[in-house]
Amino acid sequence: MAGDTMRDQDHETLEERESRLLLIKFLTTTDALLEQLLDRLIIRHAQDLARRTRPQMERIWLSARERLKGVIKSISIGLSRRRRRALDRAGMFGDALKAKWELLSFDINEGAVKRISGRLNSMLDSLSDVFPVLHTIKEFKEHIEITVEGLRDTPEIITLDLSD
Repeated sequence: MAGDTMRDQDHETLEERESRLLLIKFLTTTDALLEQLLDRLIIRHAQDLARRTRPQMERIWLSARERLKGVIKSISIGLSRRRRRALDRAGMFGDALKAKWELLSFDINEGAVKRISGRLNSMLDSLSDVFPVLHTIKEFKEHIEITVEGLRDTPEIITLDLSD
């Protein structure tokens, strides 16, 4: 049985490899985006609210981020044929993934917070069908949104620095 999984991974095509690497790029970008959204929209923008909510938000983030890093590590090692097919069915592999990434990248460059948030929701929802632990990342993002909804004068456009 273990040989079947290894055989599946050995037959990764160039296109599948590119999709796997793009998926890793999406997840590492999601990590950086959520960190910056927490910092720029809540901690810096709403000092009083941040003092009261920061410890809880950071605890949720640390837990979710640990799971995210586990998924990134798993994908870096390789994907079985079954998982590649599941990603393809979820619209998170191949051309569909490329198109979604291009839309997200455009929104990131524009700093369009609501569009970024919406696209992350959609993509994380699809990915969590294949990697259920990613529900924690989506939930954390939703906690950011809920907190931001209660703020006054929340910026709709912010500068994001993903050059790390």
